Amino acid sequence: MTGPRILLVFHSGEGHTEAVANHIARRLREGSATVDVHDSSDAPAPKGYDGAVLGGSIHADHHSRSLRTYAHRHATELAATTSALFQVSLTSATRDALHDDKAREYVSELREQSGWDPDLVGLFGGALAYTKYGWAKRHLM
Repeated sequence: MTGPRILLVFHSGEGHTEAVANHIARRLREGSATVDVHDSSDAPAPKGYDGAVLGGSIHADHHSRSLRTYAHRHATELAATTSALFQVSLTSATRDALHDDKAREYVSELREQSGWDPDLVGLFGGALAYTKYGWAKRHLM
């Protein structure tokens, strides 16, 4: 028996979200799924897949334009299959009502902008990679 075929689409600015995407792909494969992993800038349409997982990080209070565009462009196809969103943000690294509400606002904004309503949402804490930042960004952060 063959497992489901899953499309996993992500956008990662600094590599942390890509690591989360690859971890999710490994776990799905352990459950007998076939998983195709793509960056949102060159990902195929979800047509023909049994499910889709989209993921991205939050920077400057928004999902990346690349992920928003992909979700908007393929909202109808995503609605026709089982779909999930994983979101990586520093907001989700702190567990309290204020931060949880803010993380859900990011999800709501993506839903409104794209017209896509995922069946499942996972909120993951992000990372600050100070050593990878340039002088200006390090001081801003």
